[in-house]
Amino acid sequence: MFSSFSQFTSTAQFFLYGRNNFTRTGWDKAMRNYEKPDILENISLDLTGKVYMITGANSGIGREVATFLAKRNAHVYLICRNRLPGEVTRSSMIRDSEDPQNASSRIHIIVGDCSLESDVRDAWDYFFAAEQARDRSSPPRLDGLICNAGLLLNERTLTNEGVEMMFATHLLFGVYLLGKLALDSGVMPTTSSSRIIVMSSGGIYNTKFPAWDVATSQSRTTPFDGQFVYAYTKRGQVLLCERWAEEYPEVKIVAAHPGWTLTPGLEKSYGESKKHFEPLRTIWQGAEGIIWLAVAPPEKIESGAFYLDRSPQPKHIAGAFFNEGTFTKNTKAEVDEMMAKLEVWSSKQTRELELREIIKKFPLRPRLDLTLDIKKMSGRWYVLANIPTTLEIGAINCIEKYQFDAKEEVMLSTFEYQPKDSKKLTTLEMRGKVVNSPLQTHWNMDPKFMGFHVPLALDLLFLEIADDYSYCLACTPDRSALWVMVRDTPSQYSLAGVPINEVYRLDIEDDAEAFPLLNTRTSSSSISTMQTVSEKMLKERKFFREIMRPAMEDLGIDTRKVLRCAWTLWN
Repeated sequence: MFSSFSQFTSTAQFFLYGRNNFTRTGWDKAMRNYEKPDILENISLDLTGKVYMITGANSGIGREVATFLAKRNAHVYLICRNRLPGEVTRSSMIRDSEDPQNASSRIHIIVGDCSLESDVRDAWDYFFAAEQARDRSSPPRLDGLICNAGLLLNERTLTNEGVEMMFATHLLFGVYLLGKLALDSGVMPTTSSSRIIVMSSGGIYNTKFPAWDVATSQSRTTPFDGQFVYAYTKRGQVLLCERWAEEYPEVKIVAAHPGWTLTPGLEKSYGESKKHFEPLRTIWQGAEGIIWLAVAPPEKIESGAFYLDRSPQPKHIAGAFFNEGTFTKNTKAEVDEMMAKLEVWSSKQTRELELREIIKKFPLRPRLDLTLDIKKMSGRWYVLANIPTTLEIGAINCIEKYQFDAKEEVMLSTFEYQPKDSKKLTTLEMRGKVVNSPLQTHWNMDPKFMGFHVPLALDLLFLEIADDYSYCLACTPDRSALWVMVRDTPSQYSLAGVPINEVYRLDIEDDAEAFPLLNTRTSSSSISTMQTVSEKMLKERKFFREIMRPAMEDLGIDTRKVLRCAWTLWN
């Protein structure tokens, strides 16, 4: 009960504090105290030779910041998730400059998604190489890294690297990894007066940084709440900047709040609900405090602080009468753990070890990067391996046949198999309804009994599909049943229920060692047939080693439970 009351208090005081400070009214009050003459109004401000990198730079505050810096002759690198919007922004900035030809050489686009480790690393490599090529007489420099990319989602969404998207963008990759690359490469520490500015939020006043599984949306007991996940990442940013300010004293590192600003992102996230934040700031009013942090003399910046409108702000207001209180504070041990986890998760090799264990706790969901063509799925599929249902245990020669009924918009399924110790062929008919158009990878299956389809809505997910539809991987969300299906007839194999790891010796690198009988020589054709591993078996082994096993491990599927299906019809 105390926790609930504390949460209510912190949230209420956040809103009241925000109404007084984060709105346009708050900016009007703050700007009256700006130092005069204002450095941003100084027409002689010249940033020639300085280099800035801005994430999320193709719209809103990021674009406003980049435009100002470019107009003052800085080299700016715009990290944009999609090339076309980025190029439109770059062209507009060049067109509006006093010297378009000069501006064209100083404004650069780097295409990269800040929610992906691979993109962030590629973006940094591109920047580093570009800076080396631009001025070979001196080492690469970076005067300012402005981590602005952000989003607000109301549903738990994982990237194709398995990380919740807001956490990945705001903290793990878009700030921690990118910042570490800039700091540990030596580029920023060796650049005089360099600084990192992390776009944070007043949402920090709602919460402390929670347990790691909650912050990363991996908890089984805490429901996903987009507003709080957003706030967790913003609190994490402030803690990160505090720690980095201690570890890298030669670089100014701050978190900053732009206030409640009418940006495309806010419009998209809140729609009509944005009225609760009115009067909203203009984009310039939200951006100018960030710009000041980017160009102000370093002695005027307090490293590790949380800024709004050019001034450090309190980091906690959850106590009585807006005092700090303790509800939103983290202990040193908690921050130590956060930093250690960020380091582990920022690298694919170490992150995937943890994710594979965590992901097993959650039901599988449709992949956002996979789309299925229903018509191409039609036809015959041979079950090469499975985690069998009760009906399939010991069965041989399992075939799945799909036929799309365009009129009813359903997939008709006929499953044929030969039960254990039976010579008769058994069939099971089902009807599948797509429930996630346009991806079409999630079907509800209704089995047919006594001429009627029973509305059981059994979930079936397609989680891996070849581009040419030569193979696919389907599974139930709880991983209790799985099917690896192929278009080509499987190799002959008479033993039912043997794990694929044993059949194909997936732990052995060399084919000859995995299948010692490969080199067997005999004059008897019958013995040769028995002792020679077929070409199909070799292809299947390669298929499982290089495609299926990694895919299943990424999905949290225990490959030891996946059994090779028996086939006795084919030579």
